[in-house]
Amino acid sequence: MRLFRCLLCPTSVNFRQGFCSVCLGNITRSLEPRVVMESEELNGKALLSYGLYRGALADLVTFAKSQPAGVFPRVLSNFLEQLASHWSDEILSTGARRVTSVPGDPWRRLHGCDLAAHVALSVAKATTLPATLPLLRRDWNPPWKAPQKALTRAERLDRESEISARTRLVVDSPPRSDEPLLLVDDVCSTGSTLRASIDSLERRGYRVAAVLVLARNPLRSFASIG
Repeated sequence: MRLFRCLLCPTSVNFRQGFCSVCLGNITRSLEPRVVMESEELNGKALLSYGLYRGALADLVTFAKSQPAGVFPRVLSNFLEQLASHWSDEILSTGARRVTSVPGDPWRRLHGCDLAAHVALSVAKATTLPATLPLLRRDWNPPWKAPQKALTRAERLDRESEISARTRLVVDSPPRSDEPLLLVDDVCSTGSTLRASIDSLERRGYRVAAVLVLARNPLRSFASIG
């Protein structure tokens, strides 16, 4: 296996890792006292975020997404559970009674970590709410369009009103109860995937009480999005 240096120290790490376990632990500990729950609106739903997508939190998200499929560091799981426990009252105050997440990229599920699912599971564990994963899946049959990571920020915002091949979602099963959902994602950049998820769930008969993300774009306000 090819080895690289940790981004913060000379320790050798494998090619999928940005940080060694010691530096990763230092990052999570540095975040714990400074992460602040923020609230805005998305499609009329409360949008809760643990913080802005920048600095150490952005580094943490990048590192987590780079982990091999089936591998998720214990220090990251502990950190996510601590966040959810700390803000459990705020999460429960949304009225949500079940947790689900936006669907992960099938390629990432094979070759990397589905961070949104891990965040959802940490919330479910901390709040004792039941989790239903997966509830949504991506429809890969529509005409192909460039993935978001291939677009500039301006191109993303121009395209955010349309449901692209990457945000066209399907809900296979109808709701078995009237439990309001907490919809979880890892990062909210333009809000297009979250809006498409909300629309798909509500068309199928589900109620979405609120949205929670690990981090949100610091340059974007979602209050006016409808």
